[in-house]
Amino acid sequence: MKTFRQSISEGMPQGLIATFDQDDSEYELSVYKRGSGFYIDAGNYDDTANSIRELRMKLRRWGIDPDQPNFGGLPN
Repeated sequence: MKTFRQSISEGMPQGLIATFDQDDSEYELSVYKRGSGFYIDAGNYDDTANSIRELRMKLRRWGIDPDQPNFGGLPN
């Protein structure tokens, strides 16, 4: 029998750590951990961040509160 964590992770993309709503877009912004950095998939555009500090700055610039994800969370 599978654990709850195993059954949840089966339907999630590899490396997904958090998702956020975008006020001015129909797309949900997804953040993935990739190597030592982060990959940002915003539906209609993509971006990367080399550190958590850079990721948080980019999210704020786009009007997203990095401390209020829909799912998951960002490392401290």
